[in-house]
Amino acid sequence: MYVIWHDNDYDFAKWVYENSVLKDKDVILKSIPKTNNTDLILEKFSHATDFQILPIIKLASPDIIIQKIEADAAKILFVSEFMTHTPQHDHVFQRFERIYCSSKERIPTALILAGNKTKFEKGKREGYVEVKYRPNPLAVHTYLKTTLINKCPTLMFFWPDENGYLKYDASHQTAPKIEGDIQKWFVYLNEAISCEKPEDLLKKPIVRMQIAFLEIKYPLGKVPFYSVNHANFVSKFNSYYDLDRVKIIKTSEAVSLFQLDKRKLNPLFLLREKSVIFEYDSQEFRTDPYCGYVCAYTNLFCIDDTGIKTLNLIHVPRGIKFQEVSKQTKKKDPCFTQFYDDLNKCPIHSLQTFNKTRFNEVKDHLKECIYTKSKQQRIFGTVPDIIVFDDMIYYVGCVDK
Repeated sequence: MYVIWHDNDYDFAKWVYENSVLKDKDVILKSIPKTNNTDLILEKFSHATDFQILPIIKLASPDIIIQKIEADAAKILFVSEFMTHTPQHDHVFQRFERIYCSSKERIPTALILAGNKTKFEKGKREGYVEVKYRPNPLAVHTYLKTTLINKCPTLMFFWPDENGYLKYDASHQTAPKIEGDIQKWFVYLNEAISCEKPEDLLKKPIVRMQIAFLEIKYPLGKVPFYSVNHANFVSKFNSYYDLDRVKIIKTSEAVSLFQLDKRKLNPLFLLREKSVIFEYDSQEFRTDPYCGYVCAYTNLFCIDDTGIKTLNLIHVPRGIKFQEVSKQTKKKDPCFTQFYDDLNKCPIHSLQTFNKTRFNEVKDHLKECIYTKSKQQRIFGTVPDIIVFDDMIYYVGCVDK
C-alpha cells in the first residue's frame, strides 16, 4: 500500500495519484498535521507507520510525501514542494526548509517553481507596469549543492507558462498543466517509486539530464557549478553573488568579534577554520524567509563536496533581543527560549534514530521534543551553530554537525 501525504490540498494529491504510476496501486491520501501541535499529531496519526514522516516534517511540511507500507514496515519514497510565487530570492528560499530534511535523509526530492513569472506591479509614478521574474542562480546552485552533499537527487523543475503566465491543469485547478518540465517531474517521481537506492536514481537519464540542464541554464559565473570545488567556491563567493547578508571570516575572528565563550561552543566549532555570518536587520523574530536561508546557507557554504561540515554558521538577527522573544504570556508560549533536547537521542531528529526507537517511546517524547515547538525553535534552535541576539549569545546544543 502507498500513502500520499499532502499539505491541505487534497485535490492536488489526487492529481499526483491520477497521473503517476500510483494510479494502478493501492493508495490512500492523508493530510499532514501541524508539527507544533502534539495533541493534533497524536489525534491524526492512527498507526505507527504514520509517525515515520515526523523526521521529514520536523522543520516544515512539504506539499507531497509518498510513503510505501508493507506489513508493519514503511519507507518514504519521494518528497516534493510546489510554488507559484515569483521565483526570486526570498520566495524560493523560504521553501527550502520544507525539503531540507528529506534530502538529508536521502529521499528523492524536488521543487517545482516558475521559470518565468509575469506580474503587474505599481510603477514608480502612476499606473501599473508588467514585471518579469526569473529564478536567481543562487537558489538553483543550492539545490545542485544539496544533491551533491547528500548523494541524493534534489532537483528543480519549472512550472509551464505562456509569456510568464502560469498554466494550470484543466481538472485540478491548483496543479500545473502536464507538459514540459511537469512531464519530466512525473518521470522522476515514477523512477523514485521504483528505485531502491538514491545512488541508483542519480544514474537515471531523467536525473542526469535535469542536472545538466540546470548547470547550463544557471552557471556559476561563466562555468558549470560542479566545475568549482568547495574551497575555491567559498574563497570567491563574493565574485559570484551579491550577498550583503553573508560574509565569511576566520573562526578566531568570530570568537573575538562576538566575545564567544569557548566553553559553551560545540567542540567542532573551534576546529573549523572559517565561519559564515548570516546577518540581517529585523524588527520581529520572523521565520520566513530566514529559516530557509539558514538551512540553505548551511548546505551551500558550510558543507564541503564530500558532505562534511567544514564551516560554522552564525545567525545574527540584528534588532532581536532574547529577553523579548522568550517572554511567556497567559495565552501564548514564547516563540524562542532556552531549550535542551539531546538531538543525538531524539527520535524525530533522524530516520535512523526513529527506526531504533520503540513506538511508545516516540509518542512519549513528542511533548518534550524541540521539533513540536515553534518554527523559530525548531529551525533556529537546531540548524545554526550559534545565534547572536542583541542581548545574549545562544549556543545551539552539541549535536551531529
